[in-house]
Amino acid sequence: MPTCQVKLVVLPNKRSVNPEERAIIQTLHSLGFTDVVSLRYGKMYTITITAPNKEKAREQILAAEKKLGLSRPAINDECYILSLRLLE
Repeated sequence: MPTCQVKLVVLPNKRSVNPEERAIIQTLHSLGFTDVVSLRYGKMYTITITAPNKEKAREQILAAEKKLGLSRPAINDECYILSLRLLE
């Protein structure tokens, strides 16, 4: 069966105050990138899965994400599939 690699990104909700985001913005400003006004810092998961095609891989990953609760409404409100590619 073919193998797919999926990159899944989970971002914190816009309402939460994230000290890491603030620190990154301050660092960017100190490096001269003063035009940066906002930033969202999240997590990326790279998952390799066997599936007959990309659509089935997408369905399986989204079902797994939902059951695992990677995007919990109280903390994270956005989950995206950044890329999905066939390896074999």
